[in-house]
Amino acid sequence: DGVARKEVKFRAKATEERLRRFITEIYSPGNDGVAWYADSNLKEISAYKQFSALVSSLSDNTYFKCPVIHNELINRNRLSSAATRARRELMEFMLKSQDKENLGMQGTGPEVAIYRTMLLAEKLHQKNENGQWQFYPPAVGSNYFDAWKFLEERVALAEEASVSVPELMQTLQKPPFGMKSGPIPIVLCLFLIINSDTVGVYYDGAFVPYFGIEEMELLAKRPERFALRRFSPIGIKAQIFKMYRNLLNLHPLPQDTTIRNATILSVVGPLVQFANNLVGYSRTTRSISHEAQRVRHVLLQASDPIRLLFKDLPEAVGLHQFNEEMTDLEESSADLLQKKLKAALVELAQSYQLLIERVKKALQSITEMYADFGELKRNLILRSQVLTKKCSDKELRPFVHALSNSDLNDQDWAISLATIATQKPVDAWRDNDVEVFQVKAYDLFQRFFALEAIVGNPEALSGLGGNKEARFISVTWPNGKTSKEIVSSDKQRLQELQKKFKSITNGLSNTDLQGLLILMSEHLFSKDLRESKDDEKKER
Repeated sequence: DGVARKEVKFRAKATEERLRRFITEIYSPGNDGVAWYADSNLKEISAYKQFSALVSSLSDNTYFKCPVIHNELINRNRLSSAATRARRELMEFMLKSQDKENLGMQGTGPEVAIYRTMLLAEKLHQKNENGQWQFYPPAVGSNYFDAWKFLEERVALAEEASVSVPELMQTLQKPPFGMKSGPIPIVLCLFLIINSDTVGVYYDGAFVPYFGIEEMELLAKRPERFALRRFSPIGIKAQIFKMYRNLLNLHPLPQDTTIRNATILSVVGPLVQFANNLVGYSRTTRSISHEAQRVRHVLLQASDPIRLLFKDLPEAVGLHQFNEEMTDLEESSADLLQKKLKAALVELAQSYQLLIERVKKALQSITEMYADFGELKRNLILRSQVLTKKCSDKELRPFVHALSNSDLNDQDWAISLATIATQKPVDAWRDNDVEVFQVKAYDLFQRFFALEAIVGNPEALSGLGGNKEARFISVTWPNGKTSKEIVSSDKQRLQELQKKFKSITNGLSNTDLQGLLILMSEHLFSKDLRESKDDEKKER
């Protein structure tokens, strides 16, 4: 009953309002029947102004390390969609444009307002002695100094085991900090940027070599999946870092990473990112050496940068592990590690390109066109363009259209054929997909050649008028020999033969029809059959 529901809601709301007024009257300042206590001391409260001042004083004493943020848009526990978007945009500019004035932001949008109140006003982003803009940690007296000091001290303890991001965020929200959840991701983003060479980030237990806006946004949404760990460069063997830096310089990785300082994270980052950016095939193939496979495995599974540099990578290439406390290291050992590791990385980097070369060679073998691959491509493009409008088969048609595509370079053209043949992107292949491609591509090319013989070859169709039907017949004999021929017939004659065919085949089983087909093929290719039998007699 809608009327009854409205009446119940009205009465409940009225009762709630009366209860609120009753409680306010009982506990209002100045009520002789109420005694106010704060910090275990009796307080004289006779007016709301005194009550407000007491609450403010208690809050100041409880949250005495809370940063003062003069921006109501961001200083909330639950942000609006506009504030959330502004926070994301600000962190994106922080990560990519700290060397620019105003972080490269234009206008007076909400992200600019948050930047000016949280970062610029606190001198966390300013020019250095060289006139370049950069981030600085909060100085003594800054609103964020106490919160920053807590982050540094807590993360400094996380050398043996990581500290979870939720632990950091929850501590910043509790006394004596009492920060709102809205601005905390911005503070963490600044902390990670300034300490990028000494603080590592973990996502679901896996080391994250580079921290971008996607990771920062996910950290703000799902902090429970992230953890931080500090890596101190003190006591680390200089020769090892020199070796790894030389390796990165000798073999630039696809990311074209530049090494900033001789710290663990700046060396591990490019290596792990290199492995993470390998295409699917390169991440699974076993067509590379065992050493390259082991290097790939330890890079993809890296969770401890120190263990990776001093134990996992040396052992992956067949060398003993290095102790980070070593005081001496033979130059030959570092050189050997560099040589072996470089060879493994180069092998991984080239594995996909080698796969493409195998695809090209397979195409040359299938088509029996062993000349220059570019010539093979041009030849097949011209031949297939004749057939694009005539082919309607759902399997062959995409292949013919790919063959006729003249807009692609040699590599992309070969990749498109291989992708269509296997119905799978080449960069996601597994090793066994190479054999699958060879089988399927051979079948598609045989069908292409057969179609070409019927409708794409003027010589083969000479004498055939528009009232004739043509078929390409291929028969493989028991000895392996194959006979091929284009057969044709007048359409009117075919209709006449259709009646005879029905009378002959009426009542025949499928097995009988197959036998009839064998007899017809032997009759059609009688000459080839006789030659095949003569060859068998000679061999005997």
